[in-house]
Amino acid sequence: MLNLKKIIISIFVIMVITFISTSAFCDGSDASALFLRIVNEPGAVAMGNCAVNNIDGQSALYNPGAMGLFYLDKNFSFSLPNNTIWLKELTDNLRYKTFSIGGGVTLKQLNKSFHDKFNASLSLAYSRQKITYGEVTATEPSGEFLGINYPYEEASFYTIGLGVDFFAQLGIGYTIKNVKSELGPSPFGGGGIAKATAHDFGIIANLPFGEIFPLEITIGKHKSHKINFDFTPSYAYVKANSGDDITYFAGAETNPIAEIKRTGYSIYSGINLDQSSLFSYRVVNETEEDLVTADAEDIDKEGREIGILGILYYRWGQYSDDFGNIDIKTSGYAINLKNIIKWFDTIGPGYSNKIERYITDRFDFIFEYASYDNEEDEVYSNMAFFKINFSI
Repeated sequence: MLNLKKIIISIFVIMVITFISTSAFCDGSDASALFLRIVNEPGAVAMGNCAVNNIDGQSALYNPGAMGLFYLDKNFSFSLPNNTIWLKELTDNLRYKTFSIGGGVTLKQLNKSFHDKFNASLSLAYSRQKITYGEVTATEPSGEFLGINYPYEEASFYTIGLGVDFFAQLGIGYTIKNVKSELGPSPFGGGGIAKATAHDFGIIANLPFGEIFPLEITIGKHKSHKINFDFTPSYAYVKANSGDDITYFAGAETNPIAEIKRTGYSIYSGINLDQSSLFSYRVVNETEEDLVTADAEDIDKEGREIGILGILYYRWGQYSDDFGNIDIKTSGYAINLKNIIKWFDTIGPGYSNKIERYITDRFDFIFEYASYDNEEDEVYSNMAFFKINFSI
């Protein structure tokens, strides 16, 4: 009777995991722990899931090198857990959660007399991904109740990043992940629990032409202001989830972890009044390669972003996976409260107090929203992504 119970539980749970995995933008992959490939950051989701060129408070989850650049002008960042209802048109039991907290320090903070044009940062972060598959009820063929299980998969990220700013900007980072997948009891022993260690390596390079070749226009008589221009190409590369194979049950077949390679290109352009943004436009493209499934085709992603006054951002994009027969349009927006304060500094009397100046230069409070917009593919319809990030 006990073996029958275990078999029923295992078959049901494995069916759930298999279905979710092949639906989570990873169709047809031969790998395990596919939840590691899901992007849950609204700023990236809104731009077609382009994540590796983004420099923000959750960069440690998608490009540890970008985290190095983020802490060139930040000391601390905390994002509230993103709790996304995954595949909500199919079930209301799936939850995908991400969270990140980190801190860093720069050479200029340690030595204020350091070279004006050179700066470097060292940063550390802890992040977490978790997908829960809801409540699974096991019964006898007769209908007799046997028990309830709560299968899940999760990963803890420990990230170190280095950022260098000397005309151009270079970020390099490394992450070690502890991965755990618990499907429930197993007829083979071991409880259907698998653990693995994986690694991410990421780099990003920015070339800010606006700083290398400054172009400024002075306006005003009584209080002069300068209009200046930004133009920054960016290249990013990430190899993620390199590590152990996964085995759920003693004697069962091993499966490689979901190793991937992501390459991204971005161009940012903007017009500023002094240090406050008037208007910005960003284009980003990213390619994702499955390093496990030999016949898998590359996934193409593209995104766009328009920024108004550095406060309101509208984003849109497209995610195309021919191998998985997925073609999804995305959109979203962000509100940055920091730049409201910054505009008071630009057009007002300014801040002379050191504490006020520090807050003005570094404080960030951002709300982001994104959604999948493709109504033709009901599996992904009406999925919404939210994030609140605080940094200073």
